[in-house]
Amino acid sequence: MADIILSKSVRANLSALQSTAQLISQTQNRLATGKRVFSRQLEMPLDEAYAFAGRAIAADFFGADGKEGVEAFLGKRTPRWGRRA
Repeated sequence: MADIILSKSVRANLSALQSTAQLISQTQNRLATGKRVFSRQLEMPLDEAYAFAGRAIAADFFGADGKEGVEAFLGKRTPRWGRRA
């Protein structure tokens, strides 16, 4: 079989598609987590719901992806998502 040679622009497009697929996967996980937190809050009194949401947000922020996001922002670089605590 003959070797297939891809142009620089096609390689760049393929790389972008791979990055997009990874981002979509992570976005789906975040949406699912957010929906679970929201659904549980509906049954709670307002003060409990705020406290519950605050704990969920803090858990995300202080988890591996939250730390990576802050480090990437401060380091002015693209974050490397997906590491788990």
